[in-house]
Amino acid sequence: MGSLPIRVQPTTAGIPGTLAIPFFEACLQMRLSEWTKILKPVDLSSAWLAIPFGGTAVSATEFKGDPKKAVWLPNADVAKIWMEYVRSGTVADTSTPPAPVNVRVEAEANHGNEIKWDAEVDMVSGLGGFIVLRDGHGIARIPTQPPESVYGRPLFQGLSFHDTPIAPLPQMVHVDTSAKAGVKHLYTVIALSSAGVPSEPSSPATTA
Repeated sequence: MGSLPIRVQPTTAGIPGTLAIPFFEACLQMRLSEWTKILKPVDLSSAWLAIPFGGTAVSATEFKGDPKKAVWLPNADVAKIWMEYVRSGTVADTSTPPAPVNVRVEAEANHGNEIKWDAEVDMVSGLGGFIVLRDGHGIARIPTQPPESVYGRPLFQGLSFHDTPIAPLPQMVHVDTSAKAGVKHLYTVIALSSAGVPSEPSSPATTA
């Protein structure tokens, strides 16, 4: 039935999730049924086709070439994403990452407040970093500099060409050296996707 050339390797462009995940989700929705081990037939009425390595996809009913040699796309939404990727080498990413969790603050004598947090993985975009806020105002962006080796969009944990995070892994921690001893502040943390989309703020935390 044709093919879809997708290179699902995050080291190349940093966008595989924004193209591959919608493609596979559409295929699963099309094929899965309420019965175990029984797949529904492919719904060709919603398919879009394109000439391999071309830049335009059309509905299967409008395609003039050989459908057996065409790029097969399950529906119009995936076709739109595919055409954007072919034209620009990337895909607009507006997905929101999960908010950080388990924010905790510890006062360090003569050194300010140490803020630590945890974060869930962003399966679509990857995490690009974090913003630390004190009393609702941003005081730090982590990391302060992108990783030395960047393949596609910069990721918080870095990435080697073999898709392995660079050791040692960065810590989710920031020391607020401008905080005055004895003054309580509310700290929240926002996660940023690799495309720079912010999450909702975490639950606030303060010193004990």
